Amino acid sequence: MPIPEGLHRPQTPGLFVVGADTGVGKTVVTCLIADQLRRRTAHQAPRSRIGVLKPFATGCRKEREGLVSDDSEQLAVAADFDPDIGDLDLITPIRFRPPVAPAVALEQSGQAELDWGALDRSLRRLDDRCDVVLIEGVGGLLVPL
Repeated sequence: MPIPEGLHRPQTPGLFVVGADTGVGKTVVTCLIADQLRRRTAHQAPRSRIGVLKPFATGCRKEREGLVSDDSEQLAVAADFDPDIGDLDLITPIRFRPPVAPAVALEQSGQAELDWGALDRSLRRLDDRCDVVLIEGVGGLLVPL
């Protein structure tokens, strides 16, 4: 799955957290970094301006609001994510219910391609509103994204 050329490239300082496989602790590490940044900047503002992004999530649960990722909730709590910046849809713009690789989930969903526009909107909003952005990569090294 090639990433589109026009996808926004944030200018805000940040980190991209990747791992060798699913379940190796990317969310834990990203949450720890967000928590530490939040604690170090707590005296600067009433709410954190730490952006967190998990662009793709699979294995989401169905709720009234739609599909929800446990990892996205954990990231939001760790960063004390400001609801004025956005919600869980902003943190994880592309979500699937089956707990499989995103390419497989996309195929199973019958969609022709990922909603790159949703990811672009999240990147732009976080870049515009946050002082730092932490991005959690998807799956492992062999995930085709």
